[in-house]
Amino acid sequence: MSSFSGKIKEFPQISVDRFDGRNLASTAYFLSHAHSDHMIGLSSPQFLDHLESNSGVYLYCSAITARFLQASIRHRPLDPFVRPLPPEEPVKITVPNVAEEASHQLCVTLIPAGHCPGSVMFLFEGRGGTVLYTGDFRTSVGDVERIRALHNSDGTVKAVDSLHIDTTFCHRDILHFPSREDSSSAICDLVEDWLARGNNHLIHLVCPAKYGYEYVYRSLHERFGMRVHVSRWKYRMYDTVPEIQDALTPDATETWIHACDWRMREIEEGEDQSDRQLPCRCVPFGVDTAPSIRVIRPSAMFYTVYQSAK
Repeated sequence: MSSFSGKIKEFPQISVDRFDGRNLASTAYFLSHAHSDHMIGLSSPQFLDHLESNSGVYLYCSAITARFLQASIRHRPLDPFVRPLPPEEPVKITVPNVAEEASHQLCVTLIPAGHCPGSVMFLFEGRGGTVLYTGDFRTSVGDVERIRALHNSDGTVKAVDSLHIDTTFCHRDILHFPSREDSSSAICDLVEDWLARGNNHLIHLVCPAKYGYEYVYRSLHERFGMRVHVSRWKYRMYDTVPEIQDALTPDATETWIHACDWRMREIEEGEDQSDRQLPCRCVPFGVDTAPSIRVIRPSAMFYTVYQSAK
C-alpha cells in the first residue's frame, strides 16, 4: 500500500501518484501505474476542476496506463489532460508557473518498472537535480545494468541526487524473493497436479488487485493451452493489450482455470465460497458432477509475512 504524499521536494511544482490535498496546487502530475493506492484523488471532482481551470496542467504516464484510464468510466473525463510519454526516451516538458514560481523545463524519462502493465519509474532531471522515483517496481539481478536512462553516454552510472524508492519488501528477513518465473512455475505445477485428478477438478485464482497477474495468465495459457476465465469487465480492460487478452476468455464454460471475481455484495456479506463454487457458478462443457475446486491466491505480501514469521 503506497504511503507516498505525492510531493517531491526537489521539484515542488509536480506531484507523483497522489492527487488530493496539497497536491492540488501542483502544475504537473505523474502516474506510475494504475493501481488504486497510487491513484488517490485522481477521480475526484476537485482534481478534474484543477485541470480544467489551469492551462497547460497535464497528467503524464505510460501509453498503456493512459489506455487503462480511458477505459475506466471513473477516469475517462481526464482524457483531454492525459499525456502519454514514450518509454526510455528523455522528454522535455514545461511545468507551468505557480504563485511566484516561474514556469520551467523538466526532462522526464519513463523507465519500465516490471510491476504490472504500463508501470514505470520516473527519472526527473532539471533545476532541482536528478531524481529517481521508482513507484512499485520489480527488477532482477543484472536488470539495472541494461537501463540506458541510468547511465551516461560513456557507460558510466549516472549520478542520482535523490531517490524515492518503494520499500514494501525491504526487510532483513526477506533476503531471497522468488523470481516471477519461479512463482509462475510453482503455480503451474499446482494447477497441473489438480487438473490431473479428474474432469471435475477446477482451478480458481483469487486475484484481488485489478492488474499485476498478467505473467501468471500468460504462463498458464502457454503451458496448458487453455485460456483463463475472467469477468467481462476485466476482459474488456485488456482490449488494447492483445498479448494479454489472448490468454483470457469471458466464456466461463470453455476452461478449467478461472480468475473471475466475486461481486462486492457477496464479499461484504461473507458469501465468498471459493472452495465450493466459482464466482461465475459455471463449469466447463462436459462436466456433469459437482466441481472440486483448488483455490490459489498469488500474493507477494503473503510471502513476505510468511517469511518474516518463520
